[in-house]
Amino acid sequence: GIRTPDRPLPDLDETQRAVVDAFRDADAGLFTMDSHPGAGKSTATGKAAALCLYERLLAGDPVPERRLLVTSFSKEDAADIVPDVVDWLWELYDRDAIPGDGDVTAAEVRQLERRLRGVATVGTVDGVLRSVLEAFAPEVGFDEMPAVGNEALLARLHEDCYAALAADPGHADRVEALEDAYPESGPHVDGPQALLRTALRTCRQRRLSVGAFHRELRATVADVYEGGDPGTVECLRESVARCRGRETADRVADLDADDREALLAADRRLHDAWRATVDDFCTLLAAYRERYDDLTRERGVIAHVDCAHLVAEYFAGTIGGEARGGQADGREDGDGDGRAARRERVRARFHEEIESVVVDEAQDVSTVQHAALSALVTDEMRVLLVGDLKQCVYVWRDARPALFERAVRDGAYFG
Repeated sequence: GIRTPDRPLPDLDETQRAVVDAFRDADAGLFTMDSHPGAGKSTATGKAAALCLYERLLAGDPVPERRLLVTSFSKEDAADIVPDVVDWLWELYDRDAIPGDGDVTAAEVRQLERRLRGVATVGTVDGVLRSVLEAFAPEVGFDEMPAVGNEALLARLHEDCYAALAADPGHADRVEALEDAYPESGPHVDGPQALLRTALRTCRQRRLSVGAFHRELRATVADVYEGGDPGTVECLRESVARCRGRETADRVADLDADDREALLAADRRLHDAWRATVDDFCTLLAAYRERYDDLTRERGVIAHVDCAHLVAEYFAGTIGGEARGGQADGREDGDGDGRAARRERVRARFHEEIESVVVDEAQDVSTVQHAALSALVTDEMRVLLVGDLKQCVYVWRDARPALFERAVRDGAYFG
């Protein structure tokens, strides 16, 4: 029998219809839809994806679902992707509104629905990138595809990374100094162990090297002093004003000469100690990152951000060919040319399969996720971005709405 959608599907508004129709009719290009909450963004993406599937089915493609990449940032939003697309498959079938020439049977729609539920390129951004990493995990040092996002294993791994640093004679003094500066029972939210873990995640989310992260921390120190001399009364007053308010800063002028000089000396010591702590922290971060990467290979577990990082860096050509146990991925053609050729074969596989890309809640995609997805997209594909620049709820998880904003404003996103 014929299956009808589980819920009534709202009609698209005029703008949504225009964007979806333009996306459907195009061979390639970027299309954007900046909508407000409750405007039916998911309905639009579901219809766009269903139209792509029917287009390929009527063209005789035996696996139309493989020509489609549909993704969203959060699990909650991604969980609705397949139901939305399936509802539109049946809605278009029931309305006899499938575009193009040829007939589609109910049995074909049911078969397409079953296959769609198992395709790896439909789901969360993390899930899509996990399926991409599977294609080359041995090339980046893993014996097999690692577990992704196992928080219990990752917590133990981070604990062991920190313990290794603390036990290393070359780093023990720095670790001890940081523990004195940021005691676990002190007023700070995080101690050194949590700070290192957060810093590593931040570097990967924002695609920063340790050197670039170091420069940003140094710039933070300079910003507090506005680049001024920490030994002057005026610089001290301005720094206190920015950190504690103008009323507190004005009290500096009321100090006598001896107290003012003592305060200036203390401020100079604070400035110098702050810079030294930043230097020590970044030295530890570099060693922590190296140990972390080694342990992820040994134990076969990574975080979701690591997965995106590995995909982005592999296709950028900065990693690959360092399989465990020896030379270049353990194959005879482990030279640079061989690794580059294998990388391009992996890239070509995705480029040849995918024809249409739909990104829902595009404002929530992070820098590293964007870079990783970019490796899968070419100018010959059609791309639909749907989001809401006024509703970015994942900035705390390094979402970069500016990427979607640029797409809406300038027509540039991937690539």
